[in-house]
Amino acid sequence: MKLIGFQKADGYWDDLNAVKEITGIKINKIDEINLDDKNIENTCIGTLIAIAAIRVKSPDLKNSWIMIESKALSWLKMTLPDVDIDQIISNIEHYITQ
Repeated sequence: MKLIGFQKADGYWDDLNAVKEITGIKINKIDEINLDDKNIENTCIGTLIAIAAIRVKSPDLKNSWIMIESKALSWLKMTLPDVDIDQIISNIEHYITQ
């Protein structure tokens, strides 16, 4: 659950490299996300990876992270209003469990 310590107050994870290192997930690009601001794009990718990793790796601790996930999802839906957030997270979860 070290990953949770990297979440910012607004709900996102802005250090993609730290998220990738902690989770072991080496995703750098998500085709559905193409923003002009690459810093925000990387923050979105880091946040999506973090949510998927927490769901897959700590399902038994859901009561501990459900509010953290909720805040992250709210931020993502505000930042990426035209993107299917749930589908992307599902794809990342599938990638993790392979």
